[in-house]
Amino acid sequence: MAQRFAVQYLVFCTSVEHPDVRRPQRNSTLSGVDYVFEVPPGTEFPFEPDEFWLYARIYWLRDRPGSTPPLTISCVWLDAPGGKEVEIWQRPVGVVQFTRPGDVRSRAWVFRNTPGDAQYPFPGLGRYVFRLWHPTRWSGERTRSREYIRIGVST
Repeated sequence: MAQRFAVQYLVFCTSVEHPDVRRPQRNSTLSGVDYVFEVPPGTEFPFEPDEFWLYARIYWLRDRPGSTPPLTISCVWLDAPGGKEVEIWQRPVGVVQFTRPGDVRSRAWVFRNTPGDAQYPFPGLGRYVFRLWHPTRWSGERTRSREYIRIGVST
């Protein structure tokens, strides 16, 4: 079966603004786009940022309307103790609908930690990867895009 969709970008940022709320998929401003997510000196881990965002641009490759399978974002700590990669958390983000052949959609997902409910922690300094993926019938899951960041101490 031919590929149904492609993810061109997956971008980590500290905020996303939609200047035209009537067309949030057409005009987005990403702020704080960086490979390094800095924490203040003396930060205790796990670090639980108030908020961060992941932005994706998704292209529909079929000649009729349709949708993606249910998508999930996972966060993996690449520099976990012992040199192992450890999945820290995952979040289902749902399907993306396409109303026309060759459609393009942008999605911005906010990740918020609130006092007493920190769902998206970073357990230590080092490199992390966010994976945008979906389940498949045969191979378990298929990663569509990755975004790498490093949690570092600000100077």
